[in-house]
Amino acid sequence: MSKFRLSINLLCVLIIAVTSFSVAFSLGEFTKGVVDGVDSVQSEDAASESADNQLVYFPTYLTPRDNIAAADSNGTVPVVMQQAIIAMPVGSIPLSYMICKVIIGLAVLVIFVLLIINFLKLTVRINRGNIFDNRNVKLLRRIGVQTLMIAGLTLVDLLLQSGLVDAHIPQLRDYSRTLLPALPWTNALIGLISLLMSKIWEGGLSMKKEQDLT
Repeated sequence: MSKFRLSINLLCVLIIAVTSFSVAFSLGEFTKGVVDGVDSVQSEDAASESADNQLVYFPTYLTPRDNIAAADSNGTVPVVMQQAIIAMPVGSIPLSYMICKVIIGLAVLVIFVLLIINFLKLTVRINRGNIFDNRNVKLLRRIGVQTLMIAGLTLVDLLLQSGLVDAHIPQLRDYSRTLLPALPWTNALIGLISLLMSKIWEGGLSMKKEQDLT
């Protein structure tokens, strides 16, 4: 049983560490943007000049168009890019976008804290030997729903960013921008697996109760 608990605890520590790093990195970028915005608050003329000179960078994924992959007359194939950084002046970013960005960032932070709390509760219960319990099913279900909520908020943030970039940056000649590689596939997959595990756990509990009655 001690080896079982040790393996469970090690896996939980790894999961929390990886998830915390991912969220901390995103929140670090979010905080940097807020701090830069606060620092840029000056007099009206200076603020206008600062907004024109200060840039905000948006990473984007690129899909090459058909004609770029063709070799020229010398047989030379051009270099194909898959990622790029788009720079936009702060002054061209609508206030509504910044407000939505702040709301999404705070919502992700709150949900992540709740997710970690539920995950720790599940770990503690398993360590105490409370494995086949309805409470664990509810905790797994909450973890799955909260992970999917984070994936959904991330998707909304990506769509808002894509809409902002499309509205202010013209299309590239040889490339089209795509969101597919940036979509929160991992969070969505983890959320669905957690919901699946909760259903399997619930089915196992039902079978255990039926066996106990017979």
